[in-house]
Amino acid sequence: MRKRLSLFLLFMAMFLTIFGTANADQQPITLKQGFNFISFTLNPDVNAAGLKQQNSVISEIYLYSAAAGSFLSTFDGSLVSLSAGKGYIIQANAGATITVNGTTPSSIGNITLKAGFNLVGISKTINSIKFSELIMNNSSVKGVYKWNSASGSFISVLKNGSGTILLDGSDPALSAAQSYFIYIDSDSSFSCDNGYISFNSATSADEEAIRNIYSQFVTGIKTKNVTAIMALYSDNYFHTGGDGTETKADRQARYTSINYSSAEGTNWYVASMKISPSSALVSVHCKTVLDGTVMEDETYTNDGTCYLAKENGKWVIVGNQKQWSVSGFTAHFPDN
Repeated sequence: MRKRLSLFLLFMAMFLTIFGTANADQQPITLKQGFNFISFTLNPDVNAAGLKQQNSVISEIYLYSAAAGSFLSTFDGSLVSLSAGKGYIIQANAGATITVNGTTPSSIGNITLKAGFNLVGISKTINSIKFSELIMNNSSVKGVYKWNSASGSFISVLKNGSGTILLDGSDPALSAAQSYFIYIDSDSSFSCDNGYISFNSATSADEEAIRNIYSQFVTGIKTKNVTAIMALYSDNYFHTGGDGTETKADRQARYTSINYSSAEGTNWYVASMKISPSSALVSVHCKTVLDGTVMEDETYTNDGTCYLAKENGKWVIVGNQKQWSVSGFTAHFPDN
């Protein structure tokens, strides 16, 4: 009887080991000698000390506490748990690739940012957005910093007091599984659950309604349905930009003149969004092909379609007025 019980327990241990490992999520992380700014795309099965013990190449793991303005580490025992949705710095004594086992969360949720420096981790795949585009989408963001291990210094993109973007030689894009220092001048919240960067999220229903505007926009253009396109605009639409001042009638004339062939059209996706319960400022990427020629392939941060407001309970495109007042609502854009 004991022999059979021992064999049964051995079999179960082997079963759990084989199938437990096969079903576990894994994240490979390539480390360079020195500091590595990373984010976990899963919730690791081990704590910080355990990960360090499993991988001799790791000298130290750091987490920056924006509230305290200091670093937590395994050295003094202040850093214990590891999770997705945070930014970490792993110090490696040599180059290597490690594998982290864990469980991938379906969502990260909103992450609180404090005024000042925040080490932000991108734990979900997001649409491409450059540092400068992220800064343009949120006036509270004054700088984004990426560690360059080759030079041993930060690549920074900053915004000065007059709103001018200052590039430090390059304008990187944010990527999943990486972490970045972001300097912000007021408390905020941050999310990357929906494939783009979102600040100060309202409700998930509001975000979905805004995403649907761009989906309907694309469908309207591809089907040459100008009426459907213009239904997405407020009757009070007004925008001032590089092409001058335009009204809803001007936009309608523009879309009426466009004639796409069946094989061509346009594709839009949200790159980032700053949203309040009544208004939203959206960075949106647009690629349009007309008569075999790429007419546009860029991210817009100040186009008329970037400014939306909730007019009488419905999200509509309104243009770039800083305060939008019509019967039933008043919206203040979140970049004020």
